[in-house]
Amino acid sequence: MFKYSALLCALFLTLSLEARAQLNVAVQMDPNPSPYISDWRSNPNVLRFIVTNPTGADVEVRFVGYIEGDARGKVAETIDDSPVPPVVIPPGTTILSAVDIGILEEGSVLYTGPTSEETRRSGRLPEDNYRICVRLMAYGPPYNMLTPETCSRFAIRLIMPPTLIAPLNKSDVKSAPGFQWSVVPLGTGKFARYEITIVELEPGQTNYTQAIKTNLPLIQRETNMAMYQILPSDPQLEKGSSYVWQVRAFDLDESYTFVNDGYSEIWTFLYNPVVPPGFKDTKATVGVKQTTKSSQSAKSSMSQINTNPNFTFAGMTTIRGTLLTTFYPNRIPEPKSVTVHDPKPGTGKAQQSKSQSEQTKTSTKTSTKTSTSTKGAAQSTSGTQAMKSSTVMKLGNVFFLNGKQDLPMRGIHLTLYRNVRTNPVCGIYPFTTDGKNFYSEEIVATATTNADGAFEFRFFSKDSTGRLYKDAPIHSGGSGDVGVCNFTGDLYRYYSIRVTDPHLCSPSDEFKVQPSETVDIGTVYSLVRSYSVTVRVRSQLDSNFALSGMRVRIVRTNRPFDVPPNEGTLNPPVISDFLPNSETIAEGESDADGLVTFKHVVKSAGPGDKYYVVCTNPEESTKYYAQQWKTFRFNFLLHETDEMGNGLLWDQAINNETYDPEAMHAMVDARMTPKNPRIRGYVYRSDNMLQALPGTLVALYRKSSKVECLKLTWANDVGYFEFDNLQPTPNPSDGTYYYLKLYKNGYKDLQWPKYLNVDPITLLKGEQRTFPQVPMEPKLLVHGKIIDEFGRPVAATIRVGTGSDVHTTKKIKPLMQIPRIPRIQGPSMQANPAITQSAVAKRVKFTTAKAARKLKIAPINYDEVFSTPAPTGSQEIFIMPDNIELYHADTLRMILPEGTEDIGEFVVYVKAHRLA
Repeated sequence: MFKYSALLCALFLTLSLEARAQLNVAVQMDPNPSPYISDWRSNPNVLRFIVTNPTGADVEVRFVGYIEGDARGKVAETIDDSPVPPVVIPPGTTILSAVDIGILEEGSVLYTGPTSEETRRSGRLPEDNYRICVRLMAYGPPYNMLTPETCSRFAIRLIMPPTLIAPLNKSDVKSAPGFQWSVVPLGTGKFARYEITIVELEPGQTNYTQAIKTNLPLIQRETNMAMYQILPSDPQLEKGSSYVWQVRAFDLDESYTFVNDGYSEIWTFLYNPVVPPGFKDTKATVGVKQTTKSSQSAKSSMSQINTNPNFTFAGMTTIRGTLLTTFYPNRIPEPKSVTVHDPKPGTGKAQQSKSQSEQTKTSTKTSTKTSTSTKGAAQSTSGTQAMKSSTVMKLGNVFFLNGKQDLPMRGIHLTLYRNVRTNPVCGIYPFTTDGKNFYSEEIVATATTNADGAFEFRFFSKDSTGRLYKDAPIHSGGSGDVGVCNFTGDLYRYYSIRVTDPHLCSPSDEFKVQPSETVDIGTVYSLVRSYSVTVRVRSQLDSNFALSGMRVRIVRTNRPFDVPPNEGTLNPPVISDFLPNSETIAEGESDADGLVTFKHVVKSAGPGDKYYVVCTNPEESTKYYAQQWKTFRFNFLLHETDEMGNGLLWDQAINNETYDPEAMHAMVDARMTPKNPRIRGYVYRSDNMLQALPGTLVALYRKSSKVECLKLTWANDVGYFEFDNLQPTPNPSDGTYYYLKLYKNGYKDLQWPKYLNVDPITLLKGEQRTFPQVPMEPKLLVHGKIIDEFGRPVAATIRVGTGSDVHTTKKIKPLMQIPRIPRIQGPSMQANPAITQSAVAKRVKFTTAKAARKLKIAPINYDEVFSTPAPTGSQEIFIMPDNIELYHADTLRMILPEGTEDIGEFVVYVKAHRLA
């Protein structure tokens, strides 16, 4: 028989291995991916896996593999037993990304080789030609390999140095040069720092590389912006001289490697500013302040001025303020405007509607915390003109009721634009008036916010802002008749701020700042591109079966730097135990239709944005479904649909007012797989449901055509037991059901349920049956009497059982009041050999027999005995007299054999004795 069973097991194992071997996996890898591992996790097009499962059943696997370079050898490999969730491969063909399989998550990858420390610190693979190889492995021990190894090749290159933009190479520069070059990103939210070097060429010197290396630098400065404007304090540029310049990108933390050590190519230009008629053609200077003497000579003889008039605005224009992010459009004040209306009749003064002078005084105090973090802005914003006080209070209430704060954020990238528009509004550019052309917008400067949201733009400007022309003839649209409009109106120039981070909208505020002026514009707001997501939870087997009462969480595995930390419904987010460095941003429970909606989820604007929706079966539920992990992301692009096929509203918004979070909604379809049914319960004493019965043997029986005992288990310390992975009984009418039998020493054997013909245990797939209190009855029903040492009945509480918990409790009271007359010998004071004398009995002192005989008191008959269930074996008997001031409480130990009923009299002792 044993050999036959072993043969069957071997055959089953062989068939199982053959089924597993039928799995197949293929790898699709971008041949030139980003060197940053975080980009691989977030962009599904970088690394994809195509898995084929022809077995007809779900298979739980984990992906294992490594990355190996041609020159560097193996640089990374997976950890076989890392704490990642199983990847369920359904029948058919499945396409998975790197995030879906958890192969790149922190804690599941081990970086190796000489570059391991650099890779771990920077999150970037060094330059090399690589291959990535993977296999499928069984999720649990013994971790059998299910597929052969398959590989795909790719290449990683070093970070490219900046590309020079302006002034153009070999160009003649006619005005103060502004140097510009391309931005060099290092990673998500991180950019390189730059060093610009400007060197004057010696006459006849043509080797630009040699000049950069050997000539003394005229200007060498560091900056964190991809531009540099020569300052008045910088050395002079001489008219007619040639210069070469170069930019080096570098990383302060030295975590990244650049091509050519970050050095750009070398460009040259000839500085040859135009000298207006009537001025002497001498060497012009840039960046040198005139001395008092030269200023006086300039006043005496204008013909001797040797500076270009284009550079009369030597001071820098500065715009500073504070940026706050918000999830609520009604938190944003009405945009500031530079529009100037005609004066009201009789006033003689121009009325400024929402003008810059008033709007810079707008109070933006929303909370003590915000006011503190934006102290500099608050000091310059003392009044409130944009919103009435009642509106502020109303918005404040909404703000606090929703539980989110307007937050300052570090590292938000801002671009300052110089714009032109007309009144009446015409959107066709350029505008032409007075023989001049005015274009829509022009980039002036860039800035990055500090930790408190503060920012500052510093730039050279010679252009006035505000209303440039009033009631002027304006032509728009250039030449031709298509889209051209001619009208009489006002022309305005103003500054606006654009938030370049993709998760945030830009303020529509307009600012009027004159050349060389420093203005604090106060606080401006950036609306977060958020939306609401509804998760629909239903059964994998039946799409029409909604799962209610399921715990649904949204888990963010990585947070881009421009996504506020108060995203979602949880504030603050909860550190998640699902994946390393992940956080739960929203949590809820599915309703009767299996739906749960979360607000304030940030739009998936960048490739690094992805979420998990995690659906969990609560323990107290009657359902029994496996935990479901699912990724989702929505960009809200043109023709994009959600997972239920609903079209998403295309997001074309740039400014706050054109983005409506309430209109942005998407659905996620979560399918939970039902588990095989489960039975569980708790065992207690029938006469005291507070006392669990650990160690109870529980047997599971199945009744069909025959009765068979399937499994055995023991109740734990709290009386809990369970049976998992049972076969469903979908048709109770065929007479198939489960039942339990429970066994414990000292208690009667129990069949549960008691009446199988009334309530048999039938289970469907995805169902668990819980019995919160399975009562077991003690074997004995014992009775006895409680007396004092004088033979009088005593009203008391008795507890029979082992341990400190309350077991059986019985009140014993005599039917008649007995006078308190001392008596030495009771009617039956013979010792019960099964009872161990208590410590109280050993220390109590009795009065003399001679004194007792003088009392001549007749014996007292008992009118009541106590009766209580009790288990067999060695048990403690605790007696608590009602009159605790007169009698001692006592604890005895007694052995209760099977069949014991009358356990006799129990004596309690008087605390103090006096002779009659």
